[in-house]
Amino acid sequence: MERVITGRLQLAEAIERSIAGIPDASISVVFVTGGALTADDVVAIREATRLCDVAITVALEKPLPQPFAKIAFEAGADLVYTHKAKPNLGAGCTVRQKGGGDITLFLEALLLIMPSAVVVSDENLNVLRIVRALESTFNNFFSIVETTTPAAILSQRQQELTATLMFAQDVLDQGERRARVVMQQVVEALEQNNFREVKNLILLDAETLAEVQTNVPKHSFLYADVIEGEHTFRRSVKLSA
Repeated sequence: MERVITGRLQLAEAIERSIAGIPDASISVVFVTGGALTADDVVAIREATRLCDVAITVALEKPLPQPFAKIAFEAGADLVYTHKAKPNLGAGCTVRQKGGGDITLFLEALLLIMPSAVVVSDENLNVLRIVRALESTFNNFFSIVETTTPAAILSQRQQELTATLMFAQDVLDQGERRARVVMQQVVEALEQNNFREVKNLILLDAETLAEVQTNVPKHSFLYADVIEGEHTFRRSVKLSA
């Protein structure tokens, strides 16, 4: 059974073995957060495998348990890498994006792997925001490839989450533009539909992917990351005001 790599030296050695004998080998990366795989992640891993010689799945924030790692390998990942838990050594240099993940962890992984491409599901706006920010900062460091998850493979619960998020469109259609009010209405709709553990709920400008704080712009995305037991449901919907 394939083994999840947890050490930086182990990863470097595994990459070297994987690209041995392949001239100008290309490497793709798929970032996984939250300690679980979603259908969106599997679609991204399959695309990463198709695009490059070596596909690496990198689990950030939480370790990826063996059942999910097995799914990543079955989807075509050549390597699965997860950070070890770091000891608390006091003050350190960590950059976090509001409503998002630890940018420092993403950058550390990218510098360690030096990929040709980062593959991100267009449903995973949380990761896409960070990857875009890093790509714009380090121009031409890597390419961003976005994948779309076919509606046919979504579970009933994912479809219910999508329908619940679209309640925001109804609020906008009634003339409400204040982001605070729209988000409060969505939170109440999520509770009514038994989505209790909402990890992230973010309203983003569709053009800049910046978080909306005041009035909802003409075009925006509403992104939700919901946890139910061992399952993670992640959906985004496009809104027009």
